[in-house]
Amino acid sequence: MNIVVLLSSHNGEKYIREQIDSILSQKGADVSLLVRDDGSEDSTVDILRSYGDGLSFYEGSNIGVRASFFDLIRKAPEADFYAFSDQDDLWLEDKLMRAVGLIRGAKGSALCFSNMYVSSEDLSSKKASHIRFRPTPGAAMTQNPAAGASMVFNRAFLELLRLEKNPDEISMHDTFAYRVAMFTDSFVAFDEVPSYLYRQHSSNSIGSRISAAEKLGHYISFFLSGRHFSRPKEAELILSAYYSYISDENRALLRDIISCRDSFFSGIRLILSGRLRTHSLFLDILTAAAILCGRF
Repeated sequence: MNIVVLLSSHNGEKYIREQIDSILSQKGADVSLLVRDDGSEDSTVDILRSYGDGLSFYEGSNIGVRASFFDLIRKAPEADFYAFSDQDDLWLEDKLMRAVGLIRGAKGSALCFSNMYVSSEDLSSKKASHIRFRPTPGAAMTQNPAAGASMVFNRAFLELLRLEKNPDEISMHDTFAYRVAMFTDSFVAFDEVPSYLYRQHSSNSIGSRISAAEKLGHYISFFLSGRHFSRPKEAELILSAYYSYISDENRALLRDIISCRDSFFSGIRLILSGRLRTHSLFLDILTAAAILCGRF
């Protein structure tokens, strides 16, 4: 059994060696690491080169994390399982084998994601996150509980991701992957045991290091400002690329999401149907407001 880890790097010299070492030290698995450097201007490439045959990497222009990961998906070699990795975390030594154990017996496409330890920059302190979510396709269009750094998936799911040809029009690679998994009725497993340390530092846009009031402002801005990717557009991409993998019920939901921006009353019907309901009343209210304001 072999596992290929896909990592996109960009100016990651400060932490990437520690992360790579934690990936290559995984227990019980035949692990290969494929890195795409997204136009780094520091010593990241020199660090990657120092591993010699210990990893594979290639350099590219700065196209952004979303497109960089999709390039990795397209170039990934054949393997039994795959995982996404950030450049600045630290994996626990059983991360991959725990995930594989949860999806190994699945028939068809399968995805696993896990809890995490939210850690200080120097990793001297950590606390387990408390991921809460409602595992439905509709809720997935509002909230993504699955961080890319926690994702492990089988080859069948990688082939699903390769069907998407418009990465510039999706939100993020991990959000899109989770939505694809939910709408195609892939087997999805969640490991409540934290599998890695999510390092908090100055480059993080949001995390446990900020106050509840700041998080509230972030969510309101994200839902209502219109500066995020259009969910109706992403629903259209999912319906187009994965039509034959999607049930009639999920196709109907995607069509209703697509049409909610064109008609106020379509938006009202979608809200009242409860199909976008999450675990959180707060998120549900923001979702309803975003739909009614044409910002969903």
